[in-house]
Amino acid sequence: MPFHIPASSYELVDIQRGVISRQQALAYGLRAETIDRLVRSGRWQQMRLGVYAVFTGAVSREATLWVSLCCEREPVLRSATRRPRNCLR
Repeated sequence: MPFHIPASSYELVDIQRGVISRQQALAYGLRAETIDRLVRSGRWQQMRLGVYAVFTGAVSREATLWVSLCCEREPVLRSATRRPRNCLR
């Protein structure tokens, strides 16, 4: 894992395919100034407002899906292959 994220967040970042929200990063102890510096230096990619990829290079489909989930106010995990039960046809 990259050295610029807290060790306590490795599992979360791994599950979310390298994507973390600003709120999550702050909750894991990163300071706002540190997040901003990581983005400015190019170590993190800003995917959307308040959502980052903690790596450089190409972004996988799975990471793109996590970006969308992190953008939701109350994320709900959904299967990428199944329609949610409450989804209207």
